[in-house]
Amino acid sequence: MQHILLVLAATALLSCQENKGTNTSSTDSSNEKISEGAAQIREGMQEKADTATSNFKRQRDKARETLERQRDSIDKKIDELREDNSKRGDKARERLKATRERVNEKLDDVKNATAETWDKTKRGVDTFFQRSDREWQEFRRDFKELWH
Repeated sequence: MQHILLVLAATALLSCQENKGTNTSSTDSSNEKISEGAAQIREGMQEKADTATSNFKRQRDKARETLERQRDSIDKKIDELREDNSKRGDKARERLKATRERVNEKLDDVKNATAETWDKTKRGVDTFFQRSDREWQEFRRDFKELWH
């Protein structure tokens, strides 16, 4: 984005300068063409910026919704396990609470992400989803007797 703004600034500067060695009619014609080209570049850049912003917001909202669903699922299982007063039930609840904390951390990362930081945040969230999926399968295997 900074490179594009630099190109636009350079184009604007060039369009403002007059070539003192040429006649004014060719300079005026050249300036008009440069101005038109700069205007087209600005329009194209704005369209790209709008599209990028819209894509970022869509991806961020999708990641947020997925994390919220995962958190709600964990909360539901914690509530189910409250009825189980066994040591295994207590251990399972503690493990789920730790997982819930990690989900909340990623949810905060997603909510606080900007368009500039989104790529890094998205990689972190994708890695988290892969790891949490494996952990969830392990959890179900380790505590299968507590599963209804």
